[in-house]
Amino acid sequence: MKYFFIFSLFVCLTFTVLGQTQMNYYKSFVKDLGISATSIKTITAKTYSLSSPLYDYQSDTASNQLIFSTRKKDPSGRLYINKGFIAGLNCATDSINWLYESLRFDLNLTGDFLLFSNDAKTSRYDKKHGFEVYDFKDRVVYAIPRNSSGLTYEDPKKPDELTCISLLNGTVNWSASISHKEDWMDVKYLNDTTIIIAANGLHAININTGLIWSHALVTAEKNQKSLVYSVVNKSNVQKVNASYKTTKEDNLLTHLGSNILIDGDVIYFGSKEKIIAVKATGELLWELDLKELPISKMILTKSGSAITLINLGLSQFKDNYVLYGKPFVMNIDGATGKINSQSKFTSSESLIDFLPQKQSYLLADKKNIIQTNSNNESFENLIPLDDHKYGRFVEFINGDEYFVEKEGYYVPLNFINDNVVYFKTENNKVYGVDKVDVQYEYHYTELFKRDKVYKDKTVIFNYKNTYVINKNFELLATLNLVEQSIVMKNKIYFFGGKMLYIVDLDDL
Repeated sequence: MKYFFIFSLFVCLTFTVLGQTQMNYYKSFVKDLGISATSIKTITAKTYSLSSPLYDYQSDTASNQLIFSTRKKDPSGRLYINKGFIAGLNCATDSINWLYESLRFDLNLTGDFLLFSNDAKTSRYDKKHGFEVYDFKDRVVYAIPRNSSGLTYEDPKKPDELTCISLLNGTVNWSASISHKEDWMDVKYLNDTTIIIAANGLHAININTGLIWSHALVTAEKNQKSLVYSVVNKSNVQKVNASYKTTKEDNLLTHLGSNILIDGDVIYFGSKEKIIAVKATGELLWELDLKELPISKMILTKSGSAITLINLGLSQFKDNYVLYGKPFVMNIDGATGKINSQSKFTSSESLIDFLPQKQSYLLADKKNIIQTNSNNESFENLIPLDDHKYGRFVEFINGDEYFVEKEGYYVPLNFINDNVVYFKTENNKVYGVDKVDVQYEYHYTELFKRDKVYKDKTVIFNYKNTYVINKNFELLATLNLVEQSIVMKNKIYFFGGKMLYIVDLDDL
């Protein structure tokens, strides 16, 4: 009886201390968040006040958890410091399953494995309970859930040796000579077992056995002059390829190349000095010399038998885009590598944004919107932007993602006319161009951007509120917040700074 009492007391004290410890990191309460448009009832949300701002998050349907990390900032509020915590939120009960202090904040859920990383190291954690299970020697650059492995540069004595390790216990599966010096520009699966990597060249690896073939290329250079930072739309540029930081160099201009373009059993890739076309076996079909051209970050696309190269006039320096080279468009025969045509971006202004169309690309600087022609062979001026009439260009607006209120209904801009190109200018106006004429004009504050879709409900927001509408574009609810969000089953989780709000979408 005495031992049972001591054990019971120990368990009680353990959970009391754990509860008090967790209370230092968050507080939970219920908060009024908005109002229903159909029943005039108040919408409430379970709310968490966190001790440090949200840094990264991901939903895990297997464990029914929302896993996230928080990270403190310095007194200026601009820079992150290495202090925070990681946690798992039970999405059935909306309670914290586990919470631990951490020095690693970059989250990667891959298959059954939960990884957290910083710039130097990656560790694997138990998904159910959150504790650290295995500490890898270096940062896992790329995880491969299909065979529970990860790619890393773990041997400091062999900095250009890529190692494939087991995510279970760190066992080395294979090694290959693939340099880390120029960052990975892109990664694509060729099939279930073959990955193509653009990293200081173009490489094919079998995820189980290692390197299949390799072509050395240049995709970066050391910076030797002053730089001009670009105001290009970063989110659009980042969609071009799936890049991964690997270089330790601090003074390097990277991303002097293209995305990986796969067409059947042929792989195309553009580097600083050449474009190559390679068969899946590694056989070089052709190469096109680009040394005399102002090459920079590029987009490769294919239409029919032709390859289109759009040179963006950008490079990446650390975490920023800088002006490099000059924009141009080139049309290339996909079978032979022969240049069909080439056209310069004649504007003296630097590129701000670009937008893929069905048969062409739109590019814009602050004074002009320019379109590649139907064969992507040259540029055509779509509309000049008079400073007094329109204001200077800021960004393209996706007509499927932005909504406007019309007679009580919230409809996408493209619902009205899907042949329109929308763009925003510095005067906070949004204009719609049909062919070459401006047909639509809105103030940016009139518009709502699509956030999430759940069953027949769509979540949209503007500068001050979030709205939930149904499939008929009718308003269901208004929420008094504007935050990033994630949908997990029937609930939407809003993260804003140090706050987390949970709303049941089935109740709206």
